[in-house]
Amino acid sequence: MKGKRWKDAWMLCRRDLQRYWVGLLFTFLFAAYMAVCTLPMLGANLGQEEDSVIIRCMLDFVSLIMIGNLGFVFNRRGRRYLADDSHRKHIVKLRTLPVELKTIVLSRFMHLSLATLINGTIYFSIQYVFMRDLRQLLPIGNFLVYVLALMTFAVLIHMFYLAFEWSVSGKRYMIIVLLMMIGYLLISIGVSFTGQSLMIMLINSSNQYALAVGVISVAVLIQTYTYSGKIMLGLLKRKDLM
Repeated sequence: MKGKRWKDAWMLCRRDLQRYWVGLLFTFLFAAYMAVCTLPMLGANLGQEEDSVIIRCMLDFVSLIMIGNLGFVFNRRGRRYLADDSHRKHIVKLRTLPVELKTIVLSRFMHLSLATLINGTIYFSIQYVFMRDLRQLLPIGNFLVYVLALMTFAVLIHMFYLAFEWSVSGKRYMIIVLLMMIGYLLISIGVSFTGQSLMIMLINSSNQYALAVGVISVAVLIQTYTYSGKIMLGLLKRKDLM
């Protein structure tokens, strides 16, 4: 039974990715573009050259937005959610199929995981390859711990997006997304005025406490998938999407 569930979930996930393969390509190109855009800001903070409140704030703000969106893929459904509530309509369509609700949740988690893994690999690899200061500060093992921590954060944040996709209208979803962007900005401003940067603090922590950061990240990732699966399943059961 579980084997069939995984097979059906992968079929749904693969079909969705194949249907929007052009959007998938643009997603990967965008991840590469954003990685290049962060190089000057990351270099200024790592090298302590031209470091300022604005640069620290911009690094954290851009990074939080990008990392929080690693699980997204550009597609027509994502572009039209504000106009026609496409996210919930998609769930309605899936619920008409002869598949379990658990299969729908598992399929969405597969989609999220693949997008986060591929986008994150592109994004962080470009930073590591083209940023000498980052390579000097973080050996490859510590760098992987750093990436694991940020991908864990990406999955955690995306679970909030997913819950809102399935539970509110497109207009309310847009408002929530805007509020989260404002939250990212306020956090970035607040931390920057302390003379710190969230990204630089995590880099230093991954360098000095790699084992602890890695263990915590794995534990949080497992718990995120476990509890989010129960929450998403409950949303599908309780919410009258029809």
